Amino acid sequence: MECPDSKRIVRRDARFSDNKLLPNLFNRLVGDKIYDGLANGFREEVFGAPQPLPPGAPKEKVFEGLKMLLDVLLNAGFAISGDIKQDVAGFRVSLYGTANLWGG
Repeated sequence: MECPDSKRIVRRDARFSDNKLLPNLFNRLVGDKIYDGLANGFREEVFGAPQPLPPGAPKEKVFEGLKMLLDVLLNAGFAISGDIKQDVAGFRVSLYGTANLWGG
């Protein structure tokens, strides 16, 4: 006997029609999901990540927020250690001894 719902057409969202954009879109969606869990809780655990800054926030505030986010990741055991450095181009975040390959 054939299942009535066994066949269906699945169409990709039009935002994802350009295959060259898929990796960046995927990274952004995954990053947003991870950040949401860190900021708002995940599986009944609250990590205490800082809330997003408004667009145009001063570079010093962005650096401070990134440092707080790095501390959350380290306290949650995502890596053994890490650091963040500010330079003329922006910021460089390094994690050492990450808990999985994705983190590297």
